[in-house]
Formats: sequence, C-alpha cells, structure tokens
Amino acid sequence: MKKLSAALLAILLFGASYVQACPACYGAAHSSRIDGMNAAIMTMVGITGFVLTGISTVFYTFWKRSRMMQDIDQNSPFESKGN
Repeated sequence: MKKLSAALLAILLFGASYVQACPACYGAAHSSRIDGMNAAIMTMVGITGFVLTGISTVFYTFWKRSRMMQDIDQNSPFESKGN
C-alpha cells in the first residue's frame, strides 16, 4: 500500500506537466472545435426544451379538457339531482 501511495504521489508531482487537458477542454477560446461544441450543446438544450415544452403542453391540454368536462357534467340538464 505504501508503494502504491508513493507511486501515485510521484506521478502527481512529476507527471503533472505531461497530463494536460486538450485545447477543447483547456479553453482555447477562439478554436473552431470550441465553437462546434458550443453549437452542439445549444442544440441539445434546444431539443430538450422543445420536447419538455411539448410534454407540458399535452398535460396542460389534458387538465384543461378535464376541467371542461367537469363543468359540463355539473351543468347537465339531463342529470337528475337529489335522487
């Protein structure tokens, strides 16, 4: 266990200069790769928002129709009240 800890410590101390993030992750601000990733992220957010809006609209429509049907049932002249 001590050898493993010593090896990990040595790698962290002396190997840190070799282990660097790629330009996309590191933050080359004006790279075409960064622009592509930003566009992909915004596309995924847009698609997710569109789908969630559609699902919300369906549930809102169901709720609205349910309320309308309840109002129709309560105001129905064919229902015998009190029996």
